[in-house]
This record gives sequence, C-alpha cells and structure tokens, in this order.
Amino acid sequence: MRAPAADRGISLLAELLKAIVAGDGAADTLAMLMSRTVELIDVSSAGIIVADPRWGLRILAASDERADMADLFQAHHGEGPAAEAVERGGPLAADLRGADDRWPRFGPAARALGYTHVLALPIRLDGQAVGALSLFRGADGRPWGEAEEVAGQVMADLAAITLAQERPGRRAERLAERLAGMLNDRGTIEQAKGALAAHLHCSPEDAYILLAEVAREEHCSVADVAVRVLAGDDGAIAGARRRLSERRRTATEG
Repeated sequence: MRAPAADRGISLLAELLKAIVAGDGAADTLAMLMSRTVELIDVSSAGIIVADPRWGLRILAASDERADMADLFQAHHGEGPAAEAVERGGPLAADLRGADDRWPRFGPAARALGYTHVLALPIRLDGQAVGALSLFRGADGRPWGEAEEVAGQVMADLAAITLAQERPGRRAERLAERLAGMLNDRGTIEQAKGALAAHLHCSPEDAYILLAEVAREEHCSVADVAVRVLAGDDGAIAGARRRLSERRRTATEG
C-alpha cells in the first residue's frame, strides 16, 4: 500500500535535508530530488534547467533519459516551457499537442518522446529566476491541477535550497574569483589614474582622489568610473576636471 502524500512529502524533506547536512554534492542531491518528484507528484518525468550567464541554458538534473533528452532540446534551441519560465520568472503550463507554432523545435521533439503536457516552475535565488523545474506528463492528457502546481513549486524551491548550499571547495572558488576581480579592478584603476593624470596635468595621487570623488558623487564604484575614463567617456572626464578645478580654486583661496 502506497504511503499518503503528506507522509511521502515529509520523508522527501527529511532525505533532502540529510543530504544537504551531510555535504552531498548538488548533482547527487538534485538527481535524488528529481526521482522523488516523479514519485510524489505522479508525473512521467522531471528535469531541471539552469541559466548560465556564460553558456546559456544547461541541463542540471533529470529523472530519466527521456527528460534529459527533452531538456536537451530546450537548452540547445533556447525554446520551450522551461526557457520561458526562466525568462518570465513565473510558472507555465503547456499542452504540447498545439504548441508547434510557439515552440517549433521543442514541441514535436517532446511529443516524439511521449510527452503531451509540461509544467515549468521557476527556481529562484535571491528573488531572481535562475532556472526551472519541468514536470512532464504523457499521453493520459490530464491537465495540471492547482495542488500539483503548488507541489511542483515546493520541489522547485527545494532545488533552489540545494543550489544555495555551497560546499567549502566552492566557497574557495568564489573567494578566488573575487580576488581575481579585485586585482583586475586595481589594474583598471591604475591605468585610469595614469590616463587622467596625463589628460588633466595632475599627479597620479590627485587623479585617484578625483576618481573616488566622481564615484562618490555618482553613487558607483571607483572601478566603474575608471572603466569609463579609459573608454573616453566625456561625462566621467568632465566630472573629474570639474572636481580638480574646485580643488585648485579652494587651495588658491585658502
């Protein structure tokens, strides 16, 4: 006899939390989550796609090979319910039997895999959709109910919790990325100091002060102003020139 949905949901949550506390990798935890999603919500398959700023959409986890193939079409062609759910930041239910005009590549491919209905739910981190959970249903043709949408969003939120957990190695990676960014910013600022000093006939030290004052006035970082100066932005250079004139006038009056 199958356990009630509430008991299965509690069991899933306990299993997920145990995996997170144990430090299991996100890939393994999400694979487990996809398997349990199929069981809990009674769908044919489930898969997760995330939006990578560098490479676009990519597959993160799938309950089976069919879901993996369906998400591959979404990721490769940049079309489908999951792609739209990420873009709009909200859920999207679709009947694939009449969706070829909307998704000319994904629609036929998904039906060839045996799917007729898809429910895509956003995975949000810091209030922004960074991916989507796709729930696939086969030829039984049942429309999505409200309870299924609620349960699906819970699973998407659990996926978000999993993605938010950074292991020590990833934290070290992030630190390295941050340090690299700081060094890059410092190099940019040094170049802008030299360029501004030559342009305004002042010392590099004064040029840095001018960059900082313009940044404070415009509520942005010194590195942002430095990039604009190196790009020849008239506004940034004029702001620095004006600040230098004010400093020299104040020094003369004093």
